[in-house]
Amino acid sequence: MRARLEVLVCVCAGFATLLDSSVLGITVPALRAALRADAGQFQWLLASYSLTFGLVAPSALGPGRLSAAGS
Repeated sequence: MRARLEVLVCVCAGFATLLDSSVLGITVPALRAALRADAGQFQWLLASYSLTFGLVAPSALGPGRLSAAGS
């Protein structure tokens, strides 16, 4: 039973990341035009967004819950 829960948590995390990337991919042209950013500036923006998403999403559960889910 515990193994199924761990797989479910991993699948949900992967789905959230995939959904986030898909939405970001759709909005890129409009966002780039609205910010009037060139390609280099926009790459920095996307990299900082991805890094922030990767750091904030796991910490939303809190360190105790994340540790408990992973052990």
